[in-house]
Formats: sequence, structure tokens, C-alpha cells
Amino acid sequence: MILPPDAVLYDRETIWNLSEKLGMRSNSQLAHEIELALPIELTLEEQVELLREFVMENFISLNMAADISIHYAGERNHHAHIMIPTRIIDNNGFGKINREFNDYKNLELWRKGWAEIQNREFENKGFDVRVSHESYMVQDFDKSVKREPTEKLGKKATALERRGIKTDRGNENRKIIERNNKKLERNELKRDKSRTYER
Repeated sequence: MILPPDAVLYDRETIWNLSEKLGMRSNSQLAHEIELALPIELTLEEQVELLREFVMENFISLNMAADISIHYAGERNHHAHIMIPTRIIDNNGFGKINREFNDYKNLELWRKGWAEIQNREFENKGFDVRVSHESYMVQDFDKSVKREPTEKLGKKATALERRGIKTDRGNENRKIIERNNKKLERNELKRDKSRTYER
């Protein structure tokens, strides 16, 4: 749990119990959840440092608390869950609900911010890899490639795939990845040929 510097509420249990107590209505929203993919190119310590920077910049600076858990689900599915109580926290305890966090534009800002932090770290370490917060449809690349997005596996299928049991959705995603790779390879060949003719 990361808290603003002047917060008088100091532990996870107190914060979540009080959140539930204050959210008396049956449809009360107690928290926002953000799930972030962690860069597998970095060590756990480096991933934690990037997460801390992201959380400090986007939530703690606005007097919001952030409860973070990291999951290593399989070889390439490292991700973090960030739970943010809806109320600001200051030296008086919980304050008013931060309704601005429900604005959809924040999602885009957070996605962009997370991509920028990762890319800066990749550049510092001399890695060629870069990430984008944009979908394939809006990324600035050759539109003729038209990469397909994969489908979310879901909890059950993910568990099966981790145990080496292939699922229908997993098989479909493997086909999509293979098709995308072929499209990218063909596109790269076209680029190489056009470069040759330009010389």
C-alpha cells in the first residue's frame, strides 16, 4: 500500500474496512482497479521501481492511495493490479470521493503514462523493444498490415494453458499470432525491396 505523505490512515486493513463502511449504499463504488502488464525484459526490482514511479505520479500526487499486488502468471504474463480507493486521503483521514477518476480520458492518460515510463527505461538500458498504449488500429504503422488483436483467455482457459493443456481460445490466439507474424514478415520484405530500389 502506497499512501500520500500526510495520510493519517496508514495500513491496508484500516483503509479497506473504512472504505466499505463509508460506501453504505448497495451500489457504492469503493475502488478503481487498474491492471498493468509488466515488462518481462526487466527484473522484479526494476518492475517494482517503475510501478512505484507510475503510482506516485498518477495517484499519490493527487492524495489517492494505491494498493498494489504483482502476479507472475506464467513465463510471459507478469502483471500488476492497482486498487485505488475512490476517496482522497489526507491528514484528516478519508475525504470526498474523487469523481474525476471516473472520466474515461484518465484511462488514456494512464495507459500513455505507463507506456512512456516503460519506453524510457528500455531506452536507458539500450533495449530495442518499445510498447504503445494505442491499439493496432490507431498505431502509426503501415495500414496494409492490419494486425489482429488476440482474445482475452479468461481465468479458466489461462489456468489450463499454464498447465500445458491447450484450449480453443488459446489455439485461436496462437493462430492470430502466427497470422500477424506472417503479415509483419511480408511487410518487412516489401520494405527491404523498396529500400533496394531507392538506392
